Amino acid sequence: MSHSPESAEHHMADAAEDPDSRSLLLTNDHGITIDATYDDDAWEALLTPEMQAKMMAILGDAMAREGHRDVDIAVLFTNVERMAELNETHRQKSGPTDVLSFPADDDDFLGDIAIAYDVMAQQAAEMEISLADHCQHLLLHGALHLSGHDHLDDGEAEVMESLEIDILADHGIANPYATPNHPQSHARSHNGGTS
Repeated sequence: MSHSPESAEHHMADAAEDPDSRSLLLTNDHGITIDATYDDDAWEALLTPEMQAKMMAILGDAMAREGHRDVDIAVLFTNVERMAELNETHRQKSGPTDVLSFPADDDDFLGDIAIAYDVMAQQAAEMEISLADHCQHLLLHGALHLSGHDHLDDGEAEVMESLEIDILADHGIANPYATPNHPQSHARSHNGGTS
């Protein structure tokens, strides 16, 4: 993911105006709030109550490790077409990517994350891992970008990847970087936003 040149002011807010979009509001005891919207039917089967609870547990853990309390994160669960638009508009790159992050300059709002279902599903199949586990990883990856982590050089990438591996392991998800066909070159090339 890469950082957006402008401050995040709900880059994905227009998705909420889409009559086909659906919303989720997840919170934890430390005031971490995920305000999510999904605008593609493919997400419906994946975003089960169990998936949402695990999502909140993983992001809650990540935010606690990063020292964040009482912050909001906006998430857009979208499709390849919308992600390609976001990538073109905010990164001047053609085509979709799996995840984008748009950090905000705000104490209460960390920023926006967008995840493309189609790209995520293709990657999960290639890596031979579950779609749910890959989604959790991408969401965590995006949240760590919002918290200031990056992977522009090998040192930064190692720190970020180690943090992801540790947090995911604490929640029963295997090291995603040890899977076959992991798009590691991708992990060090996309930031927002930040991808």
